[in-house]
Amino acid sequence: MSRWVVVVAVILTVLAGGPVSVGPASAEAASNPLMVVVDSSGSMAETDTGGTRLDSAKRALGAFVDRLPAGARVGLGAYGTGTGSGPEDHAAGCRDHRQLVAVGEGDTAGLRSAIDGLQPRGYTPIGYALRQAAAALPAGGERGIVLVSDGEDTCAPPEPCAVAKELAGQGIRLRVHTIGFRVSGVARDQLSCIANATGGTYADAEDGVALERVLPRTVAKALRSYQVRGIPVDGSATPAGAPVLTAGSYVDDIDSEARHYAVDVPDGWRVYFSATVILPAGNNLGVEMLSLAPTGPDGRPCTTSPIGEVIAGADKGAVATVTAAFPDAGTACKASGRFTFAVSRPHPDGYRDIPVLNRPLEIQVRLEPPTLDDSGPAVPANNRAGFVEQPGPSVSVVGGGSFADATALPGSGRYTDTLLAGERVFFKVALDWGQGVSYRLSAGPCSGVTGIEAQLDDSLRTKYRLTAQSATDGQTRVLDPLESPRVFYRNRDSGNAATKLWSMPGWYYLEVFVTGGTGHQRGTTTPVTLEVSVSGDRISTPRYARDVTADPEGSVTAGSAFIATNTGESGSSWVLTGTAIGAFVLIAATSGGWLIHRRSRRG
Repeated sequence: MSRWVVVVAVILTVLAGGPVSVGPASAEAASNPLMVVVDSSGSMAETDTGGTRLDSAKRALGAFVDRLPAGARVGLGAYGTGTGSGPEDHAAGCRDHRQLVAVGEGDTAGLRSAIDGLQPRGYTPIGYALRQAAAALPAGGERGIVLVSDGEDTCAPPEPCAVAKELAGQGIRLRVHTIGFRVSGVARDQLSCIANATGGTYADAEDGVALERVLPRTVAKALRSYQVRGIPVDGSATPAGAPVLTAGSYVDDIDSEARHYAVDVPDGWRVYFSATVILPAGNNLGVEMLSLAPTGPDGRPCTTSPIGEVIAGADKGAVATVTAAFPDAGTACKASGRFTFAVSRPHPDGYRDIPVLNRPLEIQVRLEPPTLDDSGPAVPANNRAGFVEQPGPSVSVVGGGSFADATALPGSGRYTDTLLAGERVFFKVALDWGQGVSYRLSAGPCSGVTGIEAQLDDSLRTKYRLTAQSATDGQTRVLDPLESPRVFYRNRDSGNAATKLWSMPGWYYLEVFVTGGTGHQRGTTTPVTLEVSVSGDRISTPRYARDVTADPEGSVTAGSAFIATNTGESGSSWVLTGTAIGAFVLIAATSGGWLIHRRSRRG
């Protein structure tokens, strides 16, 4: 079991609502565009349970169409269906990929008709099909391909894995998820390589029954990969040209070069600036770094070194967040005015020759007004939200792929989901003043796996995405419970850094990641169970000097009544009632520092 290790004091903050409405719709839609590519080569005519392999694939494809969520943008392609498999067909067969249904929303009738018309006939041009499928997807943003094949490429060149690496090297945000249908040896290695090269997942389906289970799950994962939300903004290369941001959520792209942003802070107010980067799975950087350097109105740095986070094991994909709040009497930045924030992803030592790929950057800006009475109720001596086992039946849920679309859990209960190896999902729980949350993660059994059942990570994240507690284990199927303090405004005065993080109500996040144990990289599915316990009586709230607009996470307290609305989109006003949301600032040290996020990998 491992925990976050703080090597140098880090400035962490939790954010409060801001007073400015922000404009247009989010930069990306709620669902990633997706192409599903199915093998219709001659080998798919071989016998499988209940007919041919292609019959099994058609049933699995029908199952995924039946489960498509509203708004899903999905297209369908196939290779091998347009030619024969004889030597005379080789040239045409190795260019035989057809787009049967264009990527669009809601064309389930078209998808079903195209699936019914598939016939097993020709070659297996996987590399060529990948290029064609990628070209058929919309430009920009996160995109996905789900590829189902019962064998290796029979047309190389181009080599399929080389094509996957070529697509990844172009810096496009494309993930290819592959399913090996009754494959082994070279075919499995080839499909695994494609997935690994693009940060996707590989899954085995040993028969048609397994394919019906795995394909809808893989499609669901592809559709729910991390969703980036916010108003598009271009950070500048220098502080002088920094765009001035008002309260809201923004989206930019970032590589190793610093991007600068500015915020004007009214007298007596405080700015809360948060930056989140979605790190790519399958890259060559075993370590990633995210840095935030704030500068005050007088042009002086607010901290003597950047606020930073170091992610070990970044090649498995992760979400990194850094946050700062100013002005603050304990730093060089004590006055209001125009603040500038430089966000960068510096090269870690040992990886200087490996490029830092361009990645999405989410920025959240909030402004907090002064309070009339910020004392609030006293914090009790025992302020922990103790874990309580949740017996009884489980409720089936599907976790979201990001903070923006995290699945809301209604409170205490027992919840189950099923994850593929390499899949990371997010849930959220609403906490009012005086409430806390704890949960215990368990997993397994995993289908078709011997040895270690699951390699698990879980994190309990604050309202503002910062990891408060985390755990990892590959030797057991049950992790130790993670327990939060109860939410008190005066928690911000605690001498305990973990307690300071729980000083305002709202959505708090549960993050679950299955890396895979022995056999998991071959794509087994892992059932996971979350036992969630929300405890504590609601208490009175602090008062602000004025009613201001609100909370981008979509949860607001009004008096003692908790209201949970999932606005989620930038562009909506943020409404914070005068009796509602407080804010918290933890300044662990004025020097800044780095936080190392190490997850031990045992087994």
